[in-house]
Amino acid sequence: MARRRKSQQPKPWSIWLVGIPITIVFFLITGYSYQWADFTESTRIAAITIKGNTIIQTSEYLNAIPTIDSSSILSLDMGLIHTQLENHPYVKAARVSRRFPKRVIIELSERQPIAWVNNSSNIYVGREGYILPNNERLDDLDLPIMSNFNPAPELYPEGEIVISQPVRKAGDILSWMIESYPTLYESLSEIRLNPSDDYELVLENYPTRIILGKLDLYSKLNVLKEFESTLLSKRLLTDYAYLDLRYNNQVIARERRL
Repeated sequence: MARRRKSQQPKPWSIWLVGIPITIVFFLITGYSYQWADFTESTRIAAITIKGNTIIQTSEYLNAIPTIDSSSILSLDMGLIHTQLENHPYVKAARVSRRFPKRVIIELSERQPIAWVNNSSNIYVGREGYILPNNERLDDLDLPIMSNFNPAPELYPEGEIVISQPVRKAGDILSWMIESYPTLYESLSEIRLNPSDDYELVLENYPTRIILGKLDLYSKLNVLKEFESTLLSKRLLTDYAYLDLRYNNQVIARERRL
């Protein structure tokens, strides 16, 4: 008769050998979890600093980046934040950086309006022809007006380059003035197309009309600049009713009647 095999009972010391490592692992995981929680809390975003904005208020830019919240600075999607900022029509360039442990720095370069478009949309043109929406902080700016251009709203997509080529050309003229003939830009009231599609400038005082024509506009502006320098402070451009520069290297001037 075969003997029944006795079942093996686990020895007490073997239970300890298995239980001790499990207990150690448990305490390690628990301790690490608390440390990670403390670390995450120490890197939770506490401050967002925006620099370089002079036109748009900081609160508007913060609303443009909803991905920044109270999460850890380590989990920020920097590329997404950068894209969201540069989608704002007034942002020319943006730089986003972390400042450990819990601060985010945003440095902006804003597009500057150089003229106001006289149409129903109440918009502005910036350098490179970018269309900028109206903003209450621009109300106090003294900017020249663009008049007699096609007013169709679809030609002026906000945050993009203007589609109207005559407006783009007028913007390029103003940008050139800012760099090369700032005194003329500062005294300018209006840039417009006349019925013959010639570009005209209207000075702020009196006013004086300056007819540039259609072609070689920068050369003509240089001729005007040279003409003004020959006046030797004895006269001003505003002493003339109009100045016609449509003919090469000539300035036809009509003095203002007193």
